[in-house]
Amino acid sequence: MERALELGHEVVAVARRPEVITPAERLSTRQGDVFEASSMAKAIAGTDVVTVALVQPVTSRRVPPCRRES
Repeated sequence: MERALELGHEVVAVARRPEVITPAERLSTRQGDVFEASSMAKAIAGTDVVTVALVQPVTSRRVPPCRRES
């Protein structure tokens, strides 16, 4: 996101809690949840390109790594 803004692009950031995204010039925010297709369709409407970066929240419990079945 930062690089796209540095290059002068208009960026739309979609998050479940858009209020936590730091405001920036050429950055707009929209609410959306990746687990609700209709909210994502509404959030990305009118955009030309979509990139995805999903982050798992930090928790106090240990989450086991994914293992590939042989």
